Amino acid sequence: MVGLFIPEVIEIVRDYGGYFEKNTGDGVLAYFGAGEDDETAVRMVLDYLATVKWALANHVNPRLEEWNQDLISISAGATYGTTFVARIGAKSGTHAMNRLTAVSEVANIASRLEEKAGENEYLVGSRIRQLAQDTGWAGHLDYSQPTDYEWYGKDRDRRLLAYNFTGEWEGTESANLET
Repeated sequence: MVGLFIPEVIEIVRDYGGYFEKNTGDGVLAYFGAGEDDETAVRMVLDYLATVKWALANHVNPRLEEWNQDLISISAGATYGTTFVARIGAKSGTHAMNRLTAVSEVANIASRLEEKAGENEYLVGSRIRQLAQDTGWAGHLDYSQPTDYEWYGKDRDRRLLAYNFTGEWEGTESANLET
C-alpha cells in the first residue's frame, strides 16, 4: 500500500509546485510556496491537501478495495511561515553523507499538528486559517481544538490552535474544479 500511495503523493506535491523533502516510512514532508506571496502559498497547501483526499477517495482506496485490501486513512499537519533549509551532515569525498532538511519552528509545528490529527484529519495552524480568506477554502477550516503543544519564542507562551481542513474537490478531475 505504501508503494502505491507515497509515489502518488510525491507527484501531487510536484503538481502543486511543492518541494518534496523526504518520506518518513509511511509519511511525506513537503514544502510549498517558495517565492510566492502568502495567499498563493496557502492556496497551494490547501489545494494539495484537497487533492490528496481526492486521490485517496478516487484512485488509491478504490484500487485497494478491488484487491480486498485494507483502505488507507491518513492524517496531515500543515502551517505557514518562514522555513530555512539546511544541509545536515558531512560533505566530503565522492559519497557525501548529508541531506537537506528543514530547520524551523514552522516545520516543528506542522509535525506536532500531524501528531495530533486523528484518522483522516487534516489539521492546519492559525496562520493558514488567517491567510485562507482569499483562497476559496476559508469556509472549510473548522476550529478543532487547542493542542497541548506550547512554544516559547518571540510571542511567549503561545498555545497552538488547530483547524480541521474539510475541503474536498467534487467530481472526477481535481485540478479543473472549483472549491
